[in-house]
Amino acid sequence: MEVALEREDWPECEDLIRSTQRFYESASAAVLRSDLPMAKSLQEKYLNAGFAVGVQLRRRLERERANCKRIQSLEAEVKELYASVRRALGSSGVVVNNATEMVSSVQQHVELTTHIEANLRAALRGVSDDLPHSDADPATIAALAAEARELANSQESGPKFLERVKKYGEKVKDLAVLTGQTAGPLVELLKALSVIS
Repeated sequence: MEVALEREDWPECEDLIRSTQRFYESASAAVLRSDLPMAKSLQEKYLNAGFAVGVQLRRRLERERANCKRIQSLEAEVKELYASVRRALGSSGVVVNNATEMVSSVQQHVELTTHIEANLRAALRGVSDDLPHSDADPATIAALAAEARELANSQESGPKFLERVKKYGEKVKDLAVLTGQTAGPLVELLKALSVIS
């Protein structure tokens, strides 16, 4: 049965279970036909043993079959994940040939994104400190400074964070155009934003 299980030959396993049960049944019948004084108890013993072995083998077969299905499902998930990451990297112009290159490329992208986010947060802190010295409307300045502080301290990261900063950058650009102020931290923020625009 082991060989059939390794080959995942389920019909063969079923046949082997049935033939094992038939073996015990025929042993039981043979004992009953004999003239042995304990034939009746031996017959019952063989029938019970055949039933127990059949149950054990069927449970084992079902476990092996379920494990094989689970392994196949996991293999399909891994293949889909690999293809998905490969497509995502490919759309960025990154070509990967194996899992090691893929992991390395993803790590590089994460490090780059983290570095960009850190630079943006630093620029946002500078803007929130410098905006109160602007000549623009005090309410607008206060709102922009508060938003800069909120973004700088936000736990958000990745594309969602970058998109929010990009929208904030548009507001700062509009302010810079209106007031003619493009010095200090505003320039730093605009430079940092140029990386993600």
